[in-house]
Amino acid sequence: MWAFPAVLTATLASAVGYTFNIFSASTPSSTTFAANLAPHLSSQAQICHPDSSCYKNATSRWQTSWGIPHFDIVIRPSTIEDIQSTIRAANAHSKPFLAISGGHGATLSLAKLRNGVGIWLESFKDVEILPDGHSAVVGGGSLCGELRDKLALHSKQKVQGACDCTGAVAPMLGGGHGWLQGRYGLMADNLVSAKLVLGNESLVEVSAHQHEDLFWGLRGAGHNFGIVAEFVYKIYDVTEENRDWAYEQFYFEEEKLEEVQVSWSGGWKGHLGDLSDMAGNDIPDTYSSGFRALQPFNSFSGATDLAGVSVMMGFDVDAPPCAKHFPTLQRFPLALETYPIAGMRAVVDLLKSLPTEFNITRIILEAYSVNAVQSVPENSTAFADRSSNLLISPFITHAPNDANLARRGAVYGNEMRRVMVEGSGHALNAYVNYAHGTETQRELYGYQQWRVDRLQKLKRKWDPSDRFGWYLPIGLGCGGSYNDKHDM
Repeated sequence: MWAFPAVLTATLASAVGYTFNIFSASTPSSTTFAANLAPHLSSQAQICHPDSSCYKNATSRWQTSWGIPHFDIVIRPSTIEDIQSTIRAANAHSKPFLAISGGHGATLSLAKLRNGVGIWLESFKDVEILPDGHSAVVGGGSLCGELRDKLALHSKQKVQGACDCTGAVAPMLGGGHGWLQGRYGLMADNLVSAKLVLGNESLVEVSAHQHEDLFWGLRGAGHNFGIVAEFVYKIYDVTEENRDWAYEQFYFEEEKLEEVQVSWSGGWKGHLGDLSDMAGNDIPDTYSSGFRALQPFNSFSGATDLAGVSVMMGFDVDAPPCAKHFPTLQRFPLALETYPIAGMRAVVDLLKSLPTEFNITRIILEAYSVNAVQSVPENSTAFADRSSNLLISPFITHAPNDANLARRGAVYGNEMRRVMVEGSGHALNAYVNYAHGTETQRELYGYQQWRVDRLQKLKRKWDPSDRFGWYLPIGLGCGGSYNDKHDM
């Protein structure tokens, strides 16, 4: 039996057939691009112009107007060679390109991609469990929930994020918090190897034994280096003992904010590493009695399987986070080891003072077990923050397609985070997979100078033309104090 703490939320107030016909909605540049690319694609690949159903399916996103890329044309490759051919053509036409899977990426730097080529990995969803039973070959277009369900058919499971409709690859490249991390580590820690298509169209396989330097960077800053067409991922047995997950949800009035956080710090935090393999379908009183003593105005408890966890938390494919055309949502994450209680009260006061245009804004509080996360050597991956077990994120939410609201929302979100950082007494560590785009490279990828230097050296080596500079780019740098003693 697995158990986990509830996430506390403070809330106030198509496919066209195989054809290379040119559609009328295309611009001359995309028309020429398509005509030049077509002879080099496999028979199952698709070229998706803006008036085609496959273009609409590929570009229909969770958010529609903030922090998103714009594509003139989308290619649905069928083979790795198709991906390579598409990148070759994009380079020849000086067009930017970006891989598409779940369509959940939203950050300021993505919006800089204009008139680009989308590489839709919809055909890359195969899953093959390897003979050892401890790993699986996974297509780079797999979604998180899809992969979970395919593995469950074979009584297997894996470390994964909470949301069913995000891609399985992108969260992993940014480190990847999620279910089972306390037992098996981050998503990035479970990556065995990857077939990576680089910005010069070449294909490399990276692992602990092949291109080890790139493997280091892929686990934490991987968006900066290439397209993961396929990867090998660690998987684990589902047994009678660990199949079910116990949960308990508590709902408190705002006035009890400080008491809830003190209870968490004195109770849950001390036991986060113990929440595994518990018998029965209930969370023991050791973990929940402190919250009950605070007299929540509502509570629920039960048990479910891993798929049911997503449903219970509201992150399944039918839940709002998986809907298309969601209101604009700007995220401002902060990773910490303990709640900045005074800062949290100040932030809730700010939340209450927001104008009505932002009245569905939330502050999301997530807590994670970090036993297995911290068992991984800190310098062994590009993911820099293995000490934090809290992720606090104002989710500034407002109507889409309004530049004025977006500007005001960014001001509110940055101020909320500033108050929490100030209250914590620590520097800002921002989770890459939630990041807004206003963060510095050090806030995203670590404050140690050797990390900055190593990432920039990797960038100069593996993506010197900066073709993968769209998602929170690390930049090419100019040399600096990189020290080879940090090579793994």
